[in-house]
Amino acid sequence: MTTWPTVLPAPQRGGYSFKPDSQPLRTDTKFGATALRNHKHRSYAQTQLVFKMTPAQYVTFEAFWKYELDNGKNWFDGLTMHDGAKTVRPLDNYNSTYEGSRHAVAFAVEWEL
Repeated sequence: MTTWPTVLPAPQRGGYSFKPDSQPLRTDTKFGATALRNHKHRSYAQTQLVFKMTPAQYVTFEAFWKYELDNGKNWFDGLTMHDGAKTVRPLDNYNSTYEGSRHAVAFAVEWEL
Protein backbone atom coordinates (compact mmCIF):
# COMPACT_ATOMS: atom_id res chain seq x y z
CA MET A 1 0.00 0.00 0.00
CA THR A 2 1.27 3.45 -0.85
CA THR A 3 1.77 6.30 1.63
CA TRP A 4 0.80 9.98 1.43
CA PRO A 5 4.02 11.85 0.48
CA THR A 6 5.61 13.71 3.37
CA VAL A 7 6.23 16.77 1.16
CA LEU A 8 2.47 17.23 0.73
CA PRO A 9 0.44 19.13 3.35
CA ALA A 10 -2.15 17.76 5.73
CA PRO A 11 -5.78 18.69 4.99
CA GLN A 12 -7.04 22.06 6.19
CA ARG A 13 -8.49 21.88 9.71
CA GLY A 14 -11.71 23.62 8.72
CA GLY A 15 -12.36 21.25 5.83
CA TYR A 16 -13.97 18.35 7.67
CA SER A 17 -17.57 17.27 7.45
CA PHE A 18 -18.32 13.67 8.31
CA LYS A 19 -21.00 11.52 6.78
CA PRO A 20 -21.70 8.24 8.58
CA ASP A 21 -22.15 5.04 6.63
CA SER A 22 -25.63 4.03 5.51
CA GLN A 23 -28.28 2.93 7.96
CA PRO A 24 -29.08 -0.76 8.57
CA LEU A 25 -31.62 -2.43 6.33
CA ARG A 26 -35.09 -2.84 7.84
CA THR A 27 -37.32 -5.85 7.34
CA ASP A 28 -40.90 -5.76 8.49
CA THR A 29 -41.99 -8.91 10.26
CA LYS A 30 -45.48 -10.29 10.74
CA PHE A 31 -45.07 -10.42 14.49
CA GLY A 32 -42.83 -8.40 16.75
CA ALA A 33 -40.35 -5.64 16.12
CA THR A 34 -38.84 -4.75 12.76
CA ALA A 35 -35.67 -6.73 12.06
CA LEU A 36 -32.55 -4.59 11.53
CA ARG A 37 -29.41 -5.87 9.83
CA ASN A 38 -26.25 -4.40 8.40
CA HIS A 39 -25.86 -4.75 4.67
CA LYS A 40 -22.08 -4.32 4.96
CA HIS A 41 -19.70 -6.16 7.25
CA ARG A 42 -17.53 -3.08 7.72
CA SER A 43 -18.41 0.45 8.66
CA TYR A 44 -16.96 3.44 6.80
CA ALA A 45 -16.98 7.19 7.29
CA GLN A 46 -16.73 9.73 4.50
CA THR A 47 -15.49 13.31 4.39
CA GLN A 48 -14.50 16.01 1.94
CA LEU A 49 -10.86 17.13 2.33
CA VAL A 50 -9.28 20.41 1.23
CA PHE A 51 -5.53 20.97 0.79
CA LYS A 52 -3.59 24.18 0.06
CA MET A 53 -0.49 23.41 -2.05
CA THR A 54 2.35 25.34 -3.60
CA PRO A 55 2.87 24.81 -7.35
CA ALA A 56 5.73 22.36 -6.61
CA GLN A 57 3.57 20.39 -4.17
CA TYR A 58 0.75 20.31 -6.74
CA VAL A 59 3.07 18.72 -9.32
CA THR A 60 3.99 16.07 -6.73
CA PHE A 61 0.31 15.54 -5.92
CA GLU A 62 -0.63 15.06 -9.58
CA ALA A 63 2.07 12.40 -10.00
CA PHE A 64 1.02 10.70 -6.76
CA TRP A 65 -2.64 10.66 -7.87
CA LYS A 66 -1.89 9.36 -11.34
CA TYR A 67 0.85 6.80 -10.69
CA GLU A 68 0.56 5.73 -7.05
CA LEU A 69 -3.21 5.93 -6.64
CA ASP A 70 -3.96 4.80 -10.22
CA ASN A 71 -6.05 7.93 -10.80
CA GLY A 72 -7.70 7.75 -7.38
CA LYS A 73 -8.59 4.04 -7.29
CA ASN A 74 -6.21 2.80 -4.56
CA TRP A 75 -6.21 3.03 -0.77
CA PHE A 76 -3.30 4.87 0.85
CA ASP A 77 -1.81 5.32 4.34
CA GLY A 78 -0.53 8.24 6.33
CA LEU A 79 -3.07 11.00 5.78
CA THR A 80 -3.11 12.93 9.06
CA MET A 81 -6.60 13.96 10.06
CA HIS A 82 -8.20 15.35 13.23
CA ASP A 83 -7.70 12.15 15.22
CA GLY A 84 -4.45 10.78 13.78
CA ALA A 85 -3.23 9.05 10.65
CA LYS A 86 -5.76 7.15 8.53
CA THR A 87 -5.83 4.65 5.69
CA VAL A 88 -8.20 6.20 3.16
CA ARG A 89 -9.55 5.74 -0.36
CA PRO A 90 -10.64 8.56 -2.67
CA LEU A 91 -14.34 8.40 -3.63
CA ASP A 92 -14.14 10.54 -6.74
CA ASN A 93 -11.76 12.66 -8.79
CA TYR A 94 -10.18 15.73 -7.23
CA ASN A 95 -11.07 19.36 -7.94
CA SER A 96 -8.35 21.98 -8.15
CA THR A 97 -8.52 25.76 -8.24
CA TYR A 98 -5.66 28.23 -8.28
CA GLU A 99 -5.96 30.89 -5.55
CA GLY A 100 -3.23 33.50 -5.55
CA SER A 101 0.02 31.56 -5.29
CA ARG A 102 -1.52 28.29 -4.11
CA HIS A 103 -3.59 25.44 -5.48
CA ALA A 104 -6.71 24.48 -3.52
CA VAL A 105 -7.23 20.74 -4.04
CA ALA A 106 -10.38 19.02 -2.77
CA PHE A 107 -11.58 15.42 -2.90
CA ALA A 108 -13.79 13.08 -0.87
CA VAL A 109 -12.37 10.05 0.95
CA GLU A 110 -13.66 7.13 2.99
CA TRP A 111 -12.00 5.14 5.75
CA GLU A 112 -12.90 2.12 7.83
CA LEU A 113 -14.10 2.84 11.35
